Amino acid sequence: MAYTEHDPHNRRRRQLERKKKLGLAVVHDAPFAGQPDYGSQGGYVIMLGDTAVYNEPSVTHFNGWHSGKLHRKVASTLASEANAASQAYDRAMWARAICYEVEQGRDAKWEDMCSKVPFCLGTDCKSLYDNIIKPTSTTKEKRVALDLLDVREGIERMGDEIRWVPTDHMLVDCLTKSMNPSLMMRYLHDYVYSFCLLYT
Repeated sequence: MAYTEHDPHNRRRRQLERKKKLGLAVVHDAPFAGQPDYGSQGGYVIMLGDTAVYNEPSVTHFNGWHSGKLHRKVASTLASEANAASQAYDRAMWARAICYEVEQGRDAKWEDMCSKVPFCLGTDCKSLYDNIIKPTSTTKEKRVALDLLDVREGIERMGDEIRWVPTDHMLVDCLTKSMNPSLMMRYLHDYVYSFCLLYT
């Protein structure tokens, strides 16, 4: 059945299409000292899709993942999470630049290209989340402060977003520790995820 320009169903469909906006989402995790010799494992998943995934269940494209030992010895949960967040954010910046270049070409500085592609970071570390969203929050560990600054600057300069994700809703737990990967397997089955608790 063909829709005409003045068909109300066609107008509604075009309205819904206009509301959708392409964006990138990353979920990361890095438990502290869970590996031999007190090492820490970090992991993340990059998703591409409608920015609605930041607030409600949405179908996404699985864009990439990483799981590996952190190359730096860390002294706290915040330190391990901040290091993993910085790595995930750095990789997401590259993916954002690529997304922009595919659609628009390389016609701007990479920072400007990245800022045109919406981004949201998901973390289950409350202390990291608080340090990012509160400008007055700080840490005495210089390396941790630099890792946090990567993400905080993105939020302040590019309008990026961050969401706190409850631990039992953390998609990449199975990439950083030995556990049942049921949540990840479910995601790989239908590619539906959300940073909020509406996803059950």
